[in-house]
Amino acid sequence: KKSELTLSDCRPIVLENGLVAWYVTDDSAPVFYKVNPFDLDAVAIKVSDVIGFKANTRASNALYLGWNKVADADGYVIEQYKDGGWVRIARITNNVTTSYQLSGLTSATLYKLRICGYRNDGTGAIYGNYTAISARTNPGIVTDFAATSRSSTAIRLGWTKTSGADGYIIEQKTDSGWTQIAKIT
Repeated sequence: KKSELTLSDCRPIVLENGLVAWYVTDDSAPVFYKVNPFDLDAVAIKVSDVIGFKANTRASNALYLGWNKVADADGYVIEQYKDGGWVRIARITNNVTTSYQLSGLTSATLYKLRICGYRNDGTGAIYGNYTAISARTNPGIVTDFAATSRSSTAIRLGWTKTSGADGYIIEQKTDSGWTQIAKIT
């Protein structure tokens, strides 16, 4: 793309040192190019990519996101894919915070998320590339779990079907802790 740039595609910004920086946008995120107006060879100056982005913990109604600190970023932007497009859900205004709780979600649902670092240069924000993940919330909580009948040698258990569950694990408490006694798929 760099060779396709023309000066009419760019907007100028005068930097503090008096040099002129020209920039264009890429998917609505500013991408800066320092250019000699008579020579269109350009060098992009971006924030480093976010690495280690993942859902560290999952619940039926929340995802707990984490990532590695980006040293040359002033903060992070997190977006969620909704209704056919990316929507900003958080702007974190420091680079020390490396976690975010996304709550109010639906159980057993796959969510697409992305993050990028940004840096303020005095004239606007410079963004890094987005790093994307897909993460699924846990199935809902089992409800109405109870013994439905008993005999001297057996107990029949019942519960309400849980939305999004592919199966169930039943555990029994013993003196040494919890032990799995059944797996139903």
